[in-house]
Amino acid sequence: MIPIVSLSDFANGIISAIITAILMAMYYRSNQRAFILFIGFYFNFALFWMFFAVGGLLSMDPVTITIADTIAYIFSFLALIFLIQIPFLFISKPVIRYSSIIIILATAAAFLIGRNYNRELDVLQVIPPYIFWAETYPFALRLVPGIISSITMVAFSSIFFYIYKNTDPQSRAKGVALNFAIGGLLILFASI
Repeated sequence: MIPIVSLSDFANGIISAIITAILMAMYYRSNQRAFILFIGFYFNFALFWMFFAVGGLLSMDPVTITIADTIAYIFSFLALIFLIQIPFLFISKPVIRYSSIIIILATAAAFLIGRNYNRELDVLQVIPPYIFWAETYPFALRLVPGIISSITMVAFSSIFFYIYKNTDPQSRAKGVALNFAIGGLLILFASI
């Protein structure tokens, strides 16, 4: 049997780790604060994918898989905290920046409390020739990470679209803002 979902999660983790390494090299050359936030995002994103890859690649124990999946979500929330700070480096709105972080932290806490309360183990699903692990806790709780991720990505892209629209047409920042806005939306659509 082929652990198809675990293999794709592992591939995503490797890609995110490579992006992290590239960003670290770029940071050491330029020493710009934005790189630190991107590094934090992609590093946590890589760990998110790697913990999801545990199922089917390193363990077949439902307890291990369930714990690894829950830890993966912690790294997902940490990645979002790094990501949402990036656009605020370009606009002066510290109250909104910190409010966004608090909302993500509160959502993470609510998810973890809900996950602790609903301790259902992941279940092995077999669709020959493939196997994968399915989460069995309540559907509403399973939606929480996806909803907060979507909201964060839309906010990230929206802020960069705002910067794009309100930047001098001759400025190099206009193109950078548009690239970030589109990149955020591409990540959102790729994760659906």
